[in-house]
Amino acid sequence: RPVKQAPRVIRKKTIFRNGAASKRCTVSVFTRSADHANSGKKQRRPDPDMATERAQALWDRAYEQAARNAENGQKNTAREGAGRYALDNIQKHIGAAMSDSERSAILKKRTFVPAEYAGQAEARVEAERDNLESGKKKLVKEALRRAADEFGALGMMNNADMELDVIVSHGSINESGQKQNGHEAELMRLMPVLREAVKGAVGIEIHDNRYFADNQTVRFVNLPGGYTTGNSFIPVRFGIKVQRNGRNTLYVMIAEDQIKKAEVVRTQVPKKSVYYAPRSAEINIAELAKKVKSASLLKYFPDGLLNQEQRIAKWKAVAETVAYTNSKNDERYKKYIKSGDKQNAGRMMQAAAEAAGYTIRAYHGTTNAEQYDCL
Repeated sequence: RPVKQAPRVIRKKTIFRNGAASKRCTVSVFTRSADHANSGKKQRRPDPDMATERAQALWDRAYEQAARNAENGQKNTAREGAGRYALDNIQKHIGAAMSDSERSAILKKRTFVPAEYAGQAEARVEAERDNLESGKKKLVKEALRRAADEFGALGMMNNADMELDVIVSHGSINESGQKQNGHEAELMRLMPVLREAVKGAVGIEIHDNRYFADNQTVRFVNLPGGYTTGNSFIPVRFGIKVQRNGRNTLYVMIAEDQIKKAEVVRTQVPKKSVYYAPRSAEINIAELAKKVKSASLLKYFPDGLLNQEQRIAKWKAVAETVAYTNSKNDERYKKYIKSGDKQNAGRMMQAAAEAAGYTIRAYHGTTNAEQYDCL
């Protein structure tokens, strides 16, 4: 029978089944409201065994739900506002020490939601078209900075996948404009939806700092993301510097060749129920990798997601990047030596040695009276 008021606990009772203390349990015995108790109607005595069985059934269902949540992993984990600086956060998905096969196994199941561009920057693109197509990096960077200011594409942003807060500054815009090659207009169209695109990007590659003159950056994280416009998807590579002081920076955004939206964007069909809302369009990382042609983005994908032609282009780009990094390190080291800055030169030497695996401090003695000053 329906109860007008909520039942109340009147006592706790310990029950012994078959007289065995090992099978005892404590249940709450409930009574009806005072109105029903005084109505003269005969109350049915609660069955302790039934209460125990119901409690066990509720526990079993809760346990099964928890197990399903654990299997689903990130799908059932709320990350809104959880961005913070911690190197351990990065290891939840991919890590610098992971093998190619380990990254492939993780990333082939990962998806991200692209930002949706609705033409907000078209007037600005037309006004800046001459500067964007001038081929002069200075004019390109100035145009991008004006767009960033207009659309509020500066300040603190959050990446949900890596749980990192990142700072976007005019320096980020300058670096992006300097490295952009042929897709300056696409990069400007990113500005109105930059916050949304950064939030949805997925980390696919992490490496330790290879620029030994920079002692603040701990790691570099590379994340593909992007935005949809019309029938196209514009992939964008985001580069994040993870800093020791916690001021992580989004130091570069590189727009890539557009891809047909129908080839990579998938919309999940919701169940036919009022309790299920339609899901946003998603892009699978493995499907995106198949369509990427730009070597500047290919070099961050694991080989397991690429075909043979893509792998050749990837490793050629990697070799060029390594050569460029080494040349920059050599130039900076020679500059320190020439200026007599032994402290920074020694720090670079130490960082290079540690990166090469020389982590054991050793000592060598000599009877030679001449003193050697080794950096």
